[in-house]
Amino acid sequence: SKRLMSDVPLGTLLSSGVDSTVLTAIANDISENTIDAFSIGYAEPSYDESAGAEESASHMGLKWHRYEVSNGEYTDLIRPAINYNEAPVSHPNSIAVHLITKLARENGYKVLLSGEGADELFAGYGRTTDLFMLNNIRQKYPDPLLRFLTGFGLKFNEREAAFLKALLNNDKQGLLDVYFNVGDQGFSKRSGLPKFLADMADQIDPQNLYHSMLQCEQRSYLQELLLRQDKMSMWSSMEVRVPFVGDPELVSFANRIPVALKLKDGINKYLLRKVAERYLPKHICHRKKRGFGSPIGDWLRQDDQLVNLARSLSNSSNMQKDQKAYYDSMLNAHLAQTQDNHEIIWKMMNYLIFREEYGI
Repeated sequence: SKRLMSDVPLGTLLSSGVDSTVLTAIANDISENTIDAFSIGYAEPSYDESAGAEESASHMGLKWHRYEVSNGEYTDLIRPAINYNEAPVSHPNSIAVHLITKLARENGYKVLLSGEGADELFAGYGRTTDLFMLNNIRQKYPDPLLRFLTGFGLKFNEREAAFLKALLNNDKQGLLDVYFNVGDQGFSKRSGLPKFLADMADQIDPQNLYHSMLQCEQRSYLQELLLRQDKMSMWSSMEVRVPFVGDPELVSFANRIPVALKLKDGINKYLLRKVAERYLPKHICHRKKRGFGSPIGDWLRQDDQLVNLARSLSNSSNMQKDQKAYYDSMLNAHLAQTQDNHEIIWKMMNYLIFREEYGI
């Protein structure tokens, strides 16, 4: 109710996920005014959530708007996005945030609601579910057996084995390293976690592991997401409100909820889904999380603008010889479809463009 207070038109950002869906459903239920919903779409089916968003909007009787992002438009906005962000753009979907908020602005809206923060409060990420499952295994079986299985690469994949190893050794920094995937990424050898994460590692309580990890989410990853959303929406002259994390009392309450109500029977965000069932059909409430992604991996294999930009950066004077060789090898392997290197290519592209734009 507090977040709906506005003397200007107010809408919602709607994906196919439960966070924005339950938020939109509650807002629509209690608002005296019409609420429009805005969604991002892509031509690439594996990244396009708009069908699910349209189904939800239709069920709620909302006017629904979709904006489809193309390879060319996206590529043209990378440099402006870096300049407006005043830093490399770490999340590829940042540009999509700008475009969808721009669409809302063009439709006469000045305020939007977003479901940002629910994953960090209610255990929505796959990494949290994985840790929950593996910690249950760690408590169920003898340590010597698990050390044997992980040591020989049996039963568990590389990431699962790393999780278990950190749990068995009570290695808090190692646990965060695997959890946030901030270890060796092929282009920079780390001697340890970034200092702010290392400081967080010291605060992890093994007896209250899930609460500790969600606290780490809220103090690190969520901060970056909120900053990204704020900058990209202000670029569109839009205000975006985040009801899940907008009030300290709500955050405090959510952090006191037992993990059994957040992760139950392998279902993440269990409590939120049960709330959503009051407003929406069950199949909508229990859709699998897809994440707010952008198809840059696909676009980096199309003979189009993003690939052309990536290739042109190979000649950047801001790389040393060995860095250029690494960049070229990552890009060529991705183009040949022998490896999926889009995340590291994206980071390196942003780093190089940032240095060019700011003369660093």
